Amino acid sequence: MHVRSMVLLALGLGFLTAQAKTALVLPVQGDLEKAADVGTVNELFREAVQNGYHGEVKAGKDSAHGCAERECAAKMAKDAGADEAVFATVKKLGSKWIFSATVVNAGNSDAFNQRGMATSIEDLEAVTHRVADALVTRKSFESAATTENITAKEEQNEPTRRRSLYVTGFSLGYLYPMAKSYAYLKEGNYDPATGRYPYTLKQPYSQMVRLDWLNYWEFRQNLMLGFEGAWALPNVIGGDIDVQYLFNNSDYTPFMGGGLGIQYVGDLSDSSTTAKRHSGPALNLQGGMILFRTYDVHVMARAQYQVVFDSDVDNGLTFDVGIIYRPSEKRESSGWGSFWGYYLLGALLISVIGAAAH
Repeated sequence: MHVRSMVLLALGLGFLTAQAKTALVLPVQGDLEKAADVGTVNELFREAVQNGYHGEVKAGKDSAHGCAERECAAKMAKDAGADEAVFATVKKLGSKWIFSATVVNAGNSDAFNQRGMATSIEDLEAVTHRVADALVTRKSFESAATTENITAKEEQNEPTRRRSLYVTGFSLGYLYPMAKSYAYLKEGNYDPATGRYPYTLKQPYSQMVRLDWLNYWEFRQNLMLGFEGAWALPNVIGGDIDVQYLFNNSDYTPFMGGGLGIQYVGDLSDSSTTAKRHSGPALNLQGGMILFRTYDVHVMARAQYQVVFDSDVDNGLTFDVGIIYRPSEKRESSGWGSFWGYYLLGALLISVIGAAAH
């Protein structure tokens, strides 16, 4: 199957399988004293639900139209033509604030609830964001922690909670060489002077199958740091460190980025009589789409232009589709242990490539 067809198929399947539901977000009920605080918490919570929800989000009009019980919320969702309703409460306990939210089905009142605690009114911004993420993804409050919704107390007392989100996986696609890039040596005509068949003719590939091992760490401000090992069959191997910018926080997230690495391009023959540098630094520019980003398993479709500064300055276009997933980690893990582990693997890979070049 052509790469373009594979990408279109992946995109089509993603949009067809997404569940287009409608949610009614009711006003937050509780102990907030200032009207301005009530409006702010309502707006923060509604925006957080809307950013992660896989469908349309309707907002309740005002606090008089809110409720704090399943049956009431389910009835309001049904009356509003929504599939489910989200209602929330905020209660003060001593010097702390408890924010609780529930999503309830309009048809059978099935519900899912999560709650979080804020040590100050300011912390409610992070808590409402994380509770909304937990409801949308059906995860626990602790599992929904990201670099965007850590509270001030967690940043101060638990700095390891400011961990990056790590995903790993593989991609498969094609590398299309440009001009005579990534060519291999081909046996030439018989030379009577030497009595040999010199390997001097270059035969370029029209396309090459490429397999990538992907590792990404997601940070604040929609930035991702990635390390990938690449193998373009049969004679290209290398590794890249990439930086990507993600344009939104939804299930369908376009991205752009670039990277720097090192690659080795072999001749597939030891009969060359000319001195040649087979390896060199590599640059790439890339862009694409991440599907199902809010789930533990993502689909990545991307296009990439790469150039290797070896003797031939090999360059070409790559199109691939990959499956990446978030491995389960202990809560105490910061993600940096995995980063340094793969950093060492990457350094080892680059060392092998450098040794092979000589």
